[in-house]
Amino acid sequence: MKANLTIENIGSHRGVRNYEINSGKITIFEGANSSGKSTILKSIATILSSPINSKNLHSEANKFGILPMDNKDSPIVNIFENEASISLSYEELSLKVNVLKNGTINTTFPKNFRGNENFLYACMLLKNSKIQRFLASGDDNFQWIVSEMSYASKYEDLNETNLSYLRLNNAAKNTLEDINKNIGKYISEIKDSREKKKEFSEELEKVQKEIKNLPKSENPELNALEEQQNELMEKRDTSKDRSEGLNEQFQEIGKKLNNFSSNFENINIEIEKLKIAIKEYTDEIEFIKKIDTVVEDTKIMENQEEVKKLFGELSSNKTLRELHNTILNSRHESDTCPLCNSKIPTNKEKSANELKKIRKKIEALSKIRNNFEIEIQRSVNLKKRAGTLKINEGSLRTKRKTIDSKIKQKEGIGKQTNELKNDLRGIEDNISREKKLLERYIKNIDEIEKKIEIIIKEDKEKSEIYQRRKSLMSSIQKLDINIETNNKLIQEKSQLELFGMKIPIEKADQIINNLSIQFEEIELYLYEKMIEQRNGAAKKFNSTINNVIEELKLEDFQDIYIDLEDYRLIVVRKGGKIQPLGALGGAERGIIGGILQISCKQTYLKDIPFFIGDDIILEFDPDMSETFMNYLKKLAVEDDLFIIITKISNNRQIRQLEI
Repeated sequence: MKANLTIENIGSHRGVRNYEINSGKITIFEGANSSGKSTILKSIATILSSPINSKNLHSEANKFGILPMDNKDSPIVNIFENEASISLSYEELSLKVNVLKNGTINTTFPKNFRGNENFLYACMLLKNSKIQRFLASGDDNFQWIVSEMSYASKYEDLNETNLSYLRLNNAAKNTLEDINKNIGKYISEIKDSREKKKEFSEELEKVQKEIKNLPKSENPELNALEEQQNELMEKRDTSKDRSEGLNEQFQEIGKKLNNFSSNFENINIEIEKLKIAIKEYTDEIEFIKKIDTVVEDTKIMENQEEVKKLFGELSSNKTLRELHNTILNSRHESDTCPLCNSKIPTNKEKSANELKKIRKKIEALSKIRNNFEIEIQRSVNLKKRAGTLKINEGSLRTKRKTIDSKIKQKEGIGKQTNELKNDLRGIEDNISREKKLLERYIKNIDEIEKKIEIIIKEDKEKSEIYQRRKSLMSSIQKLDINIETNNKLIQEKSQLELFGMKIPIEKADQIINNLSIQFEEIELYLYEKMIEQRNGAAKKFNSTINNVIEELKLEDFQDIYIDLEDYRLIVVRKGGKIQPLGALGGAERGIIGGILQISCKQTYLKDIPFFIGDDIILEFDPDMSETFMNYLKKLAVEDDLFIIITKISNNRQIRQLEI
């Protein structure tokens, strides 16, 4: 397999440069510092990792010089140009990205391809990769890798959203507690005011009796004023009673309206759900009616015959696959003839290429077989759907009856709501009129009280008892104002804004408690899924690490793995002693980093046939460098990979080598 890389105005390169890279080999780009070797790696990483959406990987791309820091120009666009482009083609894929000066990356990819941002974690063996940075710092917490390389990170994001809602819900719960405390305080003040009012009223009644028992005044004007005052006070008390009754009616109807409004909305939601269900059933019934089961039976039989033929072709190539593995694994320059058992010379590279073609043919046949099996399953599913016609028609009739019933229920609630609103408006008008009437009574009583005071000013005994009555009436009036104020506060505070909706507090408490339970259940579910994903990813990773260690035949290290309890990286030396990462030497960190990076790629991104790195491997001691390079070459052949490494040399121009 060949890959063609074209870069234009990337890094220090102006204009267009083309590179042809072969799979199954290790491609080395060597040259002096600033010759553009890293530009090639960055170009491949940019095109295969875009689009980058994760904040963590965005930061990683900043470190690699792929994306710019805040308010900076793109680090990969040539400083004299406003945009650059990268094209990469291999197999049947043709990929292209345009990079603007501000760092924006626009992709032109086929429909069946999408870049994988985890390429930056898994497929880049660099000195400043995240794996190498963690090892260099001695940080053994590798939870990030099993989270990012599985769906655990998605569950973490969902859990963060869930927790934000839980925090909002808890804040609403605290607010509701404060509201209930305040309402409790208002209710307590109303109770105290009513008790005091009762005491003052009883005392006022006694005072009124005393005034009535006073000898008749010789002043006819005073007698007339007292009678008028007594009459107004009776009217005032009656008006107060009516006002309290109207307020109680108002609150009761308000509660009913809230309930009707809530029921109305719930029915609307149910109707919309039913409409969606009806449409789904209608579409399904229309689709089912078009299914011809006889035609589908014919298709099933034809496809089954084709699958049988393909099985025959695939089984005939089984021997070739076995011979392919035998030749590749043989350490001899000859092979045994399957007919006469005599030794025959072999060209391993030629055989490998030929057999690679056969393998691709087998893979193509397998793909065709899979397609036929998918078609068979599709026909079987269609027949099953055809059998559900009567059930679906019955369900459709039931849904239609239900929606008719809900619409009638909605109309009934609407009618009742309108009636209650009319009643409420009538009560509001009556309350307003009663309030004005009460204010007039109080004003008239005050005016009469002032006239009486002037007349009896010289009568000390009468003056004192009238002053007592005035004081008691004033106190009662203040208590009435206090009761009315607290009632208004209760009415104002009796609703809580929750997620953008105003909800009566008696319902809000129930909703908040239910939401708390649901959010906590979601949190537990997401946590379990996170653990499941992390453990699954860690187990796969550990298995691959173990295979790599066995292939490399390392003498110093017995085991390297991620602990499933706390996701810490454990390095075990020969003899079973655990090695702290902070105590590793530079060369050892490089070796472990190389093992982890290769394992990461092989575990999580096996479908991307690219693995790139700087000269980190070539800086190992000669024996270890050769061991790693041989292992990479084996991977390149077996998995048909493009493995690309840079190497520093004195050449001013980049030189491309293959091994």
